[in-house]
Amino acid sequence: QAEWKCVATNDFGHSVTSCFLKLSIPRHFKKPRFLECLQAVLSEEGAVNLECKVIGVPQPVLKWYKDGEELKPGDIHRIISGQDGTCCLGTYTCEAQNCMGVVSSSASLLGFE
Repeated sequence: QAEWKCVATNDFGHSVTSCFLKLSIPRHFKKPRFLECLQAVLSEEGAVNLECKVIGVPQPVLKWYKDGEELKPGDIHRIISGQDGTCCLGTYTCEAQNCMGVVSSSASLLGFE
């Protein structure tokens, strides 16, 4: 709780008004939380989907990253092959944010040639 003052001044004088303000966060607001962490799921068509479940109030905004860089629609991805036949597709991160906080979950994708 704090007192806030508003002071207005012009050529004819000044005026002051004040009020006490107590900031309280509604109990129904909740910071984002992962119900299921980020994981790779192989679809029936052979595609790999990255899936996670996150909740929060208000609804969190999600951002996706690959190797620390934010993904945008239409981004192109690279596959890096190792001598042992593995392919590092990268580390993917899902970040969930609302007015109560930020959480993230990451998963690394590896493939075999």
